[in-house]
Amino acid sequence: MKATRRIAAVCARLSVATALLLSACGGTPPATVADPDATVDGSVSSASVTSTAPPTPSDVVSGDSGVGGGSEAANGKPAVAPTTAKTRPDTAEPDSIGRAALVAFYNATNGDNWTNNNGWLTTAPVGEWHGVTTDPDGRVTELDLWENNLAGAIPPELGNLTHLTYLYLDENRLTGTIPSELGNLTHLTYLYLDENRLTGTIPSELGNLSSLTVLSLFGNELAGAIPPELGNLTSLTGLILWGNDLSECVPGGLRDQLNMSESDLGDLPFCS
Repeated sequence: MKATRRIAAVCARLSVATALLLSACGGTPPATVADPDATVDGSVSSASVTSTAPPTPSDVVSGDSGVGGGSEAANGKPAVAPTTAKTRPDTAEPDSIGRAALVAFYNATNGDNWTNNNGWLTTAPVGEWHGVTTDPDGRVTELDLWENNLAGAIPPELGNLTHLTYLYLDENRLTGTIPSELGNLTHLTYLYLDENRLTGTIPSELGNLSSLTVLSLFGNELAGAIPPELGNLTSLTGLILWGNDLSECVPGGLRDQLNMSESDLGDLPFCS
């Protein structure tokens, strides 16, 4: 199922890229091309968009992150929107702070040995780096590097990506603690750090993530009490904590808002 959904999304992006390439080279593009953003559960719908005069190759930035614009990606998480074509911002430099944060992340997590590090550390816009999505101003909004052989500690510089909405780092070999600087990512809606080797406690600063809807930390080596600040996450509907050595209880304020079909607290009760 994962492979089928990922292949469908890739084929959709390739059809768009083919149409743009034919037009740029003087060919005749198809009258319509499938819209890769119009997907449901990773499958391309019949929606299409009428071709117009395409931008020149120098005006288009192609991305490699995400697997489709539907409700669910191949790994079962909410899909990350593809970056098949973006117009470069009129202003000159890409986001230098975001680029520096990504470089620090690459170096800290053994990027040379990632399964896929296409584009990383090159002079290409960061939106062309594998797993990175940017907005029209070049600011990083999504980082999807699940199951990519990341190894090492998450650097605090990741907290500088303050426009990040999706952070998928699950199913890797990340070690060390969860940096408190992730509490700066107040636009974050999905945070997946599960199935790594993270240790230490859950930082109380994660209680600052007011837009967070899913927090997945299962399958690590986290210990200690759950910070009561997590009770401030009023948008949270999914909390997955099993497979750690956490103690005490889950903030009682989350009892009524969590969707238990999306949550697994292990053996932890709610605080009274």
